[in-house]
Amino acid sequence: MGFSYTMNGRLCCDHCGKAGARKRRCPYGHCPSTALCSECYKGEPGKEWKAWHVANRCKEKHEAVKARRLEEERRIAAGEFNRCAALQTDTKDWVKVWFKGAGGAERIRYMTAETYHAGPAYCVFATEDDYRALGEVRESLPEE
Repeated sequence: MGFSYTMNGRLCCDHCGKAGARKRRCPYGHCPSTALCSECYKGEPGKEWKAWHVANRCKEKHEAVKARRLEEERRIAAGEFNRCAALQTDTKDWVKVWFKGAGGAERIRYMTAETYHAGPAYCVFATEDDYRALGEVRESLPEE
């Protein structure tokens, strides 16, 4: 989501709409910045805004994301390749999938759309073997 600005380019408060706001970051680095004017940031709504990050468990969520990224980096350093991109091929029955490894190394594999969509969720570390357990994985498209 973007920020709102006046015609002369002044940032508007997300809470009250007043021009002259500043972007305020989540104190834990988890959620997107919010535009708040000084009254909303310091006044009662500002207190509610700060408390919202505590109630939303931003700190715990941020720590969980950091731990997941460290685990992904550890697995890649250990020689595993993680799915990083995919696109449907011209044949529409096959999906071309990129896997990223240590040092920026890449592997490209092909699998049926059914196999790809049965695989792990998009934000989960996924290897070729995860997909092989679900169906056929090839190094090139089959010849028709």
